[in-house]
Amino acid sequence: MNSSSLGFLNVSIVGRNRDSFGTAVAKNVIVVALGLIINYINGTLIHTFRKHQIFYINPRYILFTHLVVNDMIQLTSTISLFVFSYVFYKINVSLCCFIILCSVFTTLNTPINLAVMAVECFIAIC
Repeated sequence: MNSSSLGFLNVSIVGRNRDSFGTAVAKNVIVVALGLIINYINGTLIHTFRKHQIFYINPRYILFTHLVVNDMIQLTSTISLFVFSYVFYKINVSLCCFIILCSVFTTLNTPINLAVMAVECFIAIC
């Protein structure tokens, strides 16, 4: 028996098994709703920081605000990639690379920010 007699086995499956429409909508609604709630809370923190002049002086609050803005950018970019993966079958490479680049830079920036916050706390104690 040669491979030509088994023609049905000569099929390559491209991609992954897609979720059903209801499952995809439920996943996207949950992810976007949680992302909006978290970004709203973070936006409230930013608003409070900008409202009071005392927060501009202390480096702890400046670093914390930088961390919050960083998290907002990371959350927005990763949620947009998640939604784009369900909405579009194909996505422009330059747009995808830009969003992934934002996500990677914010992911790499978070530990650096936390380390600087720890060093600032150590200096304040000393």
